[in-house]
Amino acid sequence: MRRFIKILIGIPIVFGSLALMSGGIQPALQIIQLSLLCTLGISLVVWIPLCWLLGSVTLEVVENLLGRTLVPDNATEIRSDALRQQNISLTPQSISLIDYIEKGIKQGWSETQITSRLRAQGWNDEEIAEAQLTVRVKSEGSE
Repeated sequence: MRRFIKILIGIPIVFGSLALMSGGIQPALQIIQLSLLCTLGISLVVWIPLCWLLGSVTLEVVENLLGRTLVPDNATEIRSDALRQQNISLTPQSISLIDYIEKGIKQGWSETQITSRLRAQGWNDEEIAEAQLTVRVKSEGSE
């Protein structure tokens, strides 16, 4: 995903640079069209890596200036960011709760069975829901 976004960032940079060097948008379009037509598309081997390179540099510079990651590397990072945004903290109690839910799932218990057993042990619905969300995110990230 991050590679694709780097290419998308690089496309307008490459096109804008080409337009500046060639004297306008029309000549830049003609250069790209001719390079693709004359090489039967093989010139994409040059255009795509060039867009990726310039997009990578631009993204790194912007992320360093802002001091944070704008585009996560993979889906696991996206999910962990979602957990952080929901203020789900992993305390020792919540870790044991997560472990209990994971063991219950492995033993074939339904979500309803797990929830009712946890309620009987004194856990509230909010803690249970947060732990179940964390377990879902962890299991999706490991697939």
